Amino acid sequence: MELQKMAGEKRASLRFNVVFPVTISSEEYGSLRCIARNLSIGGMFVEALEPLPIGMPVRVHFIMERAQGEIIAHAEIKNHYYLAFRQDGEIRSLIGMGVKFLDFETESGEALGACLSRCKTIH
Repeated sequence: MELQKMAGEKRASLRFNVVFPVTISSEEYGSLRCIARNLSIGGMFVEALEPLPIGMPVRVHFIMERAQGEIIAHAEIKNHYYLAFRQDGEIRSLIGMGVKFLDFETESGEALGACLSRCKTIH
């Protein structure tokens, strides 16, 4: 983490490398199944075949193994990403979007914070 701060890291909270399914829903586009790949209390990167428009308000629904019930965040699509990388000698790619959490329903924010505090893998 120290190296990131020296290189101009501006994130306010730790990020955790994760892989779990989430559903992102909007009034205009309905529900979209995605894969959460990078998560913090302030937002996340999700892999999606067709990212939603930047600026779109959405709801993020996910169930975390250690949380009681569903965690629901009100969020906004902030960025689109196309990532190319090499895995097992092959070139691969994925498409995704950055999602900023605006607020949480009921105690979802506290539940997410509790789950993240128990995570061990940080980025």
